[in-house]
Amino acid sequence: MSTALKIRLAFSGLLTVVMTAIVSGISTIRVLGPADVIADPSAFFDAWAHAWFYSWIVAAPTVYFVAPWARGKVESWFAPK
Repeated sequence: MSTALKIRLAFSGLLTVVMTAIVSGISTIRVLGPADVIADPSAFFDAWAHAWFYSWIVAAPTVYFVAPWARGKVESWFAPK
């Protein structure tokens, strides 16, 4: 496996773990309500873990395949003419 591929996989994995953890955590709090999260943290963590897992399954391959395209697109916008 090339170094470039390792970097791409590590970047995709790290970015999506952090991103989906934050987004699914916020969404879970909004769905359950802050009072219920405080009253029963174990219910929050159970719901959050399921939400995080399913969101990560979608986000990881999406970032892996879309990030190079998006990077190229943005670079083309700012390339000297």
